[in-house]
Amino acid sequence: MPSTPSPLAPAGSLLLALRLTLIAVRLGAPAPTAGAALSAQLRIIPAMRKWLGVCALALVAACTGDTAPTSTTALAAATTTAAPTTSAPPVTTTSAAPVTTTTTVVLDLDRPHWTYGALGDAHVHGAPNACGGCTSYPILVAEAIMTELAIPVLLVDGTQPQPLTTGRLLDQVREDDWGEAAADVRTDRSPRDLIAASDVITIGVGHDNLPWYQDEDPCLLVYDQACVDTVVEPLAEDLDAILAEIDAIRGDQPTVVMVTTLWNDVIAGPGHTAWMYHRLVVAQGDSGVRHILQEVNDRICGIAGDHDAVCLDVATLFNGRHGSQPLGEGYLAEPYPALNQAGQDAIATAIMGQGFDDLPPPS
Repeated sequence: MPSTPSPLAPAGSLLLALRLTLIAVRLGAPAPTAGAALSAQLRIIPAMRKWLGVCALALVAACTGDTAPTSTTALAAATTTAAPTTSAPPVTTTSAAPVTTTTTVVLDLDRPHWTYGALGDAHVHGAPNACGGCTSYPILVAEAIMTELAIPVLLVDGTQPQPLTTGRLLDQVREDDWGEAAADVRTDRSPRDLIAASDVITIGVGHDNLPWYQDEDPCLLVYDQACVDTVVEPLAEDLDAILAEIDAIRGDQPTVVMVTTLWNDVIAGPGHTAWMYHRLVVAQGDSGVRHILQEVNDRICGIAGDHDAVCLDVATLFNGRHGSQPLGEGYLAEPYPALNQAGQDAIATAIMGQGFDDLPPPS
């Protein structure tokens, strides 16, 4: 997936404070003073929230060892918009009140808390230069759990900015090694450690399996039944194996696992030009592409159900009941090829609408 560099300019003194605090935590040294000072700076500079969200998440990731120092604090942004937490059916497109980020709080990791492990590709990762400086939905969900459910939560972010197929994620989990993505994931935990520690796990992967996402299209721009046969089964087998690994690692521990379906960003419309695709791909957006995605998403939801996971039907949320609507404005705006803020907000809201009723309070 191509990306257009658009680095955000940091503030020198704040960046230094973040780096010093991050180094202290990585070395196992107490860092309450630095954390308190950083928290004060975050309150002073609200206009830099999105940039700070990325930096704060890096600090959270550094605090995710098996035993956190007693003085360790993790930064996480808070929200002020309520979101319902009632249970929804296993396949859901529930819309809750919008989830938005407004302020910053400091979380004491010594308190009982949930751990939220996020797995996913560039659409989930939310690299600033790929999504227009967005705040990713894992961050938004962690914020909302803390403020709307009043439950402390630690985000362990294993999402990755580079192409991530289901097969590559499966290899990472089985080998317990992020491989080439090790420098880019926002956590010091290994894949299996992330899963073992996580009460909530979200998985957003599969777009990079799709032929129109690949540098060499295995279907040669012809999205017919033969292409369905080429694409669907390998993706389904990988996802089934990933969820089986999670089942084995988590055992009988209460866990909420949510798997998102794949949306169609090929259909062009008033709010979405499908600017990143060849015209021959766009011409099939509401025909062959839509059919392949329907087949893929049916399998995703069926496999999720087999593992007692929630299938979060983002495809219907984004493209409508029949999958024929183009993405809304602000979901994938040129020149940013990864999911932009409107899409991140929508998925976070859907996750909060699904709720976590099956998960006991932290103890």
